[in-house]
Amino acid sequence: MIRLGLDKFRNKYGKIALVTNATGVDSHLIYNFQRMQNISIIFTPEQGLYGTMLDGESVGDSHIKGIPVRSLYGSLKSPRDEDLDEIDAIVYDIEDAGVRYFTYISTMKLVMESAKKKGIEMIILDRPNPIGADQIYGPLLPESNLSFVGIDTIPIKYGMTPGEIALFFNRKINAEVTVERMEGYARKMLHDEALNFYVPLSLHLPTVESVINYQAFCLLEATNISVGRGTPSPFMQFGAPGLEKVETSVEGVKLRHVKFRPMYSLYSGELIDGFYIHIMDRSKYDPFRLVFDIMKSYGRLEINKKKMDILLGDNIIYDYVGGSVQYEEILEKWNYDIEKFNEIRKKFLIYS
Repeated sequence: MIRLGLDKFRNKYGKIALVTNATGVDSHLIYNFQRMQNISIIFTPEQGLYGTMLDGESVGDSHIKGIPVRSLYGSLKSPRDEDLDEIDAIVYDIEDAGVRYFTYISTMKLVMESAKKKGIEMIILDRPNPIGADQIYGPLLPESNLSFVGIDTIPIKYGMTPGEIALFFNRKINAEVTVERMEGYARKMLHDEALNFYVPLSLHLPTVESVINYQAFCLLEATNISVGRGTPSPFMQFGAPGLEKVETSVEGVKLRHVKFRPMYSLYSGELIDGFYIHIMDRSKYDPFRLVFDIMKSYGRLEINKKKMDILLGDNIIYDYVGGSVQYEEILEKWNYDIEKFNEIRKKFLIYS
């Protein structure tokens, strides 16, 4: 098992602001705020400190052990200047999904900008990329589509740890950033190969396999196909009224026909058709191709173009659904972007 950045961290900085959530545990599952000294304030990303809020739900401020806890999701996405007036350093300790539209890295980047503005050092306690840090996938997000769910012009699957993506972001921010690196970590490791426990990254990512699916299945949230939010198996099943067949040649998975009734979110209270995703061989499984095939197979498909532009940032999905391009042509187009991105990315990698 690897040693996390938190396992090695010792506070030599003075008063610190801690940016964290429930994933901020050491190798013995002790929360960072239980073992750190001189924490003056805690900042939390989307879904709050314990990950109990729904996606998009406003999170209020609170206290824990007498320490103020302030949300950086909602109307306030960066620390206020006065929150950092007495702070000597900012410590960031959150595991990410390794995916562009997962908002934790957006919070990271905005906090880095605040640190630069205040002249405060920022320390990143590094953690594994749960879907591996050795692969890059998807199109670069155009600058015109940047948002809180796409904070930089990076591919969907960006292939870096939190520490590495922080260094990448810092190429333009120029803050004082230090990465407390892991020991024993290899880029190709998935989460359960690096650690013998998994703390859910959010309420809707209860397992490592749900994170593996999430990297692509989040794109379905720009459509009228449910990803299982509001059920016990979010991102492990998908469905919509009348979705009884999926034409796909994707290897490494088996689809089991199911019916489910979401308790909330899309199709709340309705019994709908769908499929449960059984991942049989992770090394062969391409969740992006499966998602594209699902969209192509559903005769009643509706796509919210504004949402799809923000999430995917590539109109080629409409050509695939319409049957005018093959998946291999999409990969060829994406690989051109990936090669350009990797020329920049490789300058900031710290693990082999």
